[in-house]
Amino acid sequence: MPFKVNLLRGEPSRIDEVMAGPWRDIRVETIGAEPLRLASVDVEYAGFVIDGVCMIAPEDGEPIELVRGGAFAIPRGGEISVSAADPCRLLLIEMALSAGGDH
Repeated sequence: MPFKVNLLRGEPSRIDEVMAGPWRDIRVETIGAEPLRLASVDVEYAGFVIDGVCMIAPEDGEPIELVRGGAFAIPRGGEISVSAADPCRLLLIEMALSAGGDH
């Protein structure tokens, strides 16, 4: 039986009702000049550029340009900012981390 998962904001994605795993959220974000800050404290992030060009700026490194089809991951303890000169769309996945550090 198929299930519907909402990837656009406005209501919860319900991914945890559809797939097993430590899902926190999955969604499509539109990124612009206002940076989206992501810090991996109790979640890990994965992002995939759907359209446009995103700039990924690690807290302690040089910015990285990601184009359509590009991806990134933020492991425990990592932090980045995502921004774009022109709006870009990003599929963003959040996976919950256990207290002990195991996934």
